[in-house]
Amino acid sequence: MVKKMDDEPRPEGTGYRRSPEELHSGFNTFLNALKGGVLNPECTNKKYFVKWTAPAREDVNEIIDFISKNNINYAIKILDNIEEDVKNLGVFPERYRIVPELEKYGYLIYREIIVEYWRIIYKIENKYVYIMLVIDGRRNIEDLLLKKLILRENEI
Repeated sequence: MVKKMDDEPRPEGTGYRRSPEELHSGFNTFLNALKGGVLNPECTNKKYFVKWTAPAREDVNEIIDFISKNNINYAIKILDNIEEDVKNLGVFPERYRIVPELEKYGYLIYREIIVEYWRIIYKIENKYVYIMLVIDGRRNIEDLLLKKLILRENEI
């Protein structure tokens, strides 16, 4: 509910203020919409098919195998988080950022989701979202990104 604040001074052009409860509720609604990719009704009409490349699936398997040697529960959590975020790319995949290390070289087709320490790099083509690679974001990855993505372009 929007309240008009007649008794308090306010800057010109304002006159409505939300209560803290309304702000909290609205923020949670926004976060849920953002996670699901539904920021306006037009976004819901554009659906994409998400496809994992074989090397990207291998990247995830290696990550999960490595983590599970020390902590199987954490490995399961990471796998669930990665799969959930990737699944959500079916709606409005443009909401994530362009990979900054590639952007400076003019490669604007690659975007990324960050899940804990891992960067999931993907590209959008027509009605498809291709998951290209999953890498550890703690590494110096500029050269790695360029090499791996150029090699993997030919595998689609």
